[in-house]
Amino acid sequence: MKTIKLPYKTTENLEPILRQYSSVVRYAYNRFHEGMEENEVSHSCKKMNNIDLLGSWLIRCAIKDGKYIKTSQKI
Repeated sequence: MKTIKLPYKTTENLEPILRQYSSVVRYAYNRFHEGMEENEVSHSCKKMNNIDLLGSWLIRCAIKDGKYIKTSQKI
């Protein structure tokens, strides 16, 4: 298998999108830490303020990332 690296440049600033994505991941992680189910977390994340740059797919991915982080840390 060969890996091909392609240079990618964009004129769009992705920092606000990444900041909102990280906010949803942290929020979802904390809700999973409280013992909420994925359905409940999904509904509460959709009601968050200031995540207007994220589409439904990115919100869903952020919830999955928060759940993965919670399950990977067996404390």
